[in-house]
Amino acid sequence: RGSATEDPLDRTAEVRALAALDHPNLLMVFDHGEVPEAGRGIGLEPGNPWIATELCSGGSLAGVGPRNWNQLRRVMSDVLAGLAYAHARGVLHRDLTPENVLISDSTDVRPGLKLGDFGLSSDRRVVSAGKAGRGVRVAGTPAYMAPEQFAGDLASQGPWTDMYAFGCLAWRLCCGEAPFGCSRPPEVLAAAHSDLDPPAFQSRFAVPAGFEVLLRALLAKRPGDRVQSAAETLAALDAVDGQTS
Repeated sequence: RGSATEDPLDRTAEVRALAALDHPNLLMVFDHGEVPEAGRGIGLEPGNPWIATELCSGGSLAGVGPRNWNQLRRVMSDVLAGLAYAHARGVLHRDLTPENVLISDSTDVRPGLKLGDFGLSSDRRVVSAGKAGRGVRVAGTPAYMAPEQFAGDLASQGPWTDMYAFGCLAWRLCCGEAPFGCSRPPEVLAAAHSDLDPPAFQSRFAVPAGFEVLLRALLAKRPGDRVQSAAETLAALDAVDGQTS
């Protein structure tokens, strides 16, 4: 999907950066381009961007989530491994959601979890920029966006921004819902992520005693107060793994 406001050169550069990534937990990109005029005959809009990736036949985490701590631990480890690799090469995800963690099953070439849609196909939504009430255009899925994303401040975004989204993702996988919900208006979610503490933690299955503490550290409002990187988060998971709930 494309937007009339997007710079096609920026999109091409992003796709090329993704195509250069090679990791078992990242969706492999094969090719990209724009729909030619002939595409109109099969219902495609000429000029829209397209991207060809490996097939993931198992759906996504939105439909097949973990049912216990061991499964959640494996999912989180795979996601963090992919993020750490991408971050080390200067690529941020910016749209980490259950729908964007794809599952390659045993019939696919590379079975396992794959991070896809690195902010390239995100809906661009106009949301209220905090208390100032100014409309800003931002990319991402509001239920999982860090406060600095809602502000539209690219200079303040980094691996810690993806770590906030990872905290929201992990919260959703073990509690059944993102910290501030998924279906509320973007303006309401912007205010909640910026101003409200996460709600009571109610996991659907037993988790280590220190896991909630880690999630709340990932969901700190100020970027500098969060766990800063995927590698640090993975080390923190190792520290809480095996603790009694």
